[in-house]
Amino acid sequence: MLGRFDVRDEGKGVTPETLPKTKKSPKVFTYLKAVSMTKSLAHLDDIDFDEHYIPWLINRGLSFHQDAVLAMNSMNERPWLAPSLQFRFLLNTLRARTRFSPWLKRVTSTDVVLVAEYYGCSVRHAQPLLDLHSEDQLQSVRVRLRKGGVTAKKDIGYDE
Repeated sequence: MLGRFDVRDEGKGVTPETLPKTKKSPKVFTYLKAVSMTKSLAHLDDIDFDEHYIPWLINRGLSFHQDAVLAMNSMNERPWLAPSLQFRFLLNTLRARTRFSPWLKRVTSTDVVLVAEYYGCSVRHAQPLLDLHSEDQLQSVRVRLRKGGVTAKKDIGYDE
């Protein structure tokens, strides 16, 4: 019975050499640039194209632009297509244009973080709890969790 230990392990344990290598794909952004600006088919000749082309990431990167929304929607409707087919479709459908936009990032308010700390739960679970509190209750939570320290004069209420 092999169980946890493999015969090939020979008692060496887990070392950095035996851990599986995680692959990072910086090529995704070169594929994104090729689809939107350069219109180059040379990327299809890469041996690792299917590994490095991440369709949902390409779709997300281009979906911020009005002229690419319909093409991205049609690719989202057909996730079974091979990455090379999706790349060719986007390459031939979209016009060459510089498409740079900031990626949306999750924003958490300070009140959500305070409620999470007050109740000892995660930020994800604190979001619905925030809706149940009135402004007076939130103010009492802020007062109870105030850490202290030096405050600026304008915070205390003095005029400058």
